[in-house]
Amino acid sequence: MRRAFSLVELSIVLVIIGLLVGGVLSGRALIRANELRAVPVEYGKFFVASQAFRDRFSYIAGDIPTATNYWGAMAACPGDYTTPSTDTATCNGDGNGAIASRERYRFWHHLANAGMIEGRYTGVPVAVTVALLTAGIDTPLSKIGGVQVLKLSDNGAGVMLATDPRHAIIFFGAASTSASAAVPILSPEEAWSIDTKMDDGLPGKGTMMNYNNTHTTVGSCVTSATADTATYALTLSDKACAPFFALNF
Repeated sequence: MRRAFSLVELSIVLVIIGLLVGGVLSGRALIRANELRAVPVEYGKFFVASQAFRDRFSYIAGDIPTATNYWGAMAACPGDYTTPSTDTATCNGDGNGAIASRERYRFWHHLANAGMIEGRYTGVPVAVTVALLTAGIDTPLSKIGGVQVLKLSDNGAGVMLATDPRHAIIFFGAASTSASAAVPILSPEEAWSIDTKMDDGLPGKGTMMNYNNTHTTVGSCVTSATADTATYALTLSDKACAPFFALNF
């Protein structure tokens, strides 16, 4: 005669399953918390590196017009940034004091050449006609999400919550087919938590900002497109925010 499980045995099995599920969820929460803590740390690292580069060379990385004097010239210079660098050989920037056009890719290459950030970067986008970014190849890899990238943009006017005169900003987000966009990686609550700890907690002001809620790649991260009144849409649980940080050159 086949013996069935008793209620006690079934209860024990259910308890074990519950503990396993709880452990998995707790583990995921810890991983996510670690990723979120990494965002301000990574921004701080790149901010310090960019300022140190300017102090040492008197120009912004990517924009420096004498880069080839230090690290050698690529055959394609000045060109249109189509040939990836396999070593320190690079191209000069125009020295106008701003990160313009494809200088955003040389920015990471020059910082790495100067030993101010880890890694080696190609100095060019993976596709010339589309400003795609490949983490670990032409831009650093962030801990947030594992497949996210940090992208340097030359101008946020018309895209940010408010027109911003600062020369360069770093996006945290997944690669986008747009030269001025990044795919959202944070929920509004996550973005607010980071913003509150390191800045002013407002998506339209300060060092950390977010796209407005009319931008097609971000959706409703914030409550208003007006910088002075915008707040994070904390009732939304979806990943709707792609934060950016000023480098303040």
